[in-house]
Amino acid sequence: MCRTATRVLEVIAGHDVKDPITRYSEGNVPNSYLKYLQNDDLSGSRIGVLRVLTDDIHPEIKTLFEQAISDLDNLGAEILDPFVVDAFDSLR
Repeated sequence: MCRTATRVLEVIAGHDVKDPITRYSEGNVPNSYLKYLQNDDLSGSRIGVLRVLTDDIHPEIKTLFEQAISDLDNLGAEILDPFVVDAFDSLR
């Protein structure tokens, strides 16, 4: 999933003339995000867990979700749990 997301990011990252806020990305986007991918090491990665999105999920999905967080932690990622986005509910 991350490799796919990285490829998508390479296409969409940068300045979009129809989106003025993206002008701040000019000069701040690397030529390639793929170089940052590593096979089995997430050391130095920080992954936030938005718990507000897990309130009403099926118990089996919740178990898989928690296992995924544990797996990411075991691969060396720093898990920010919960990750809080101020006024998140107003963004829905």
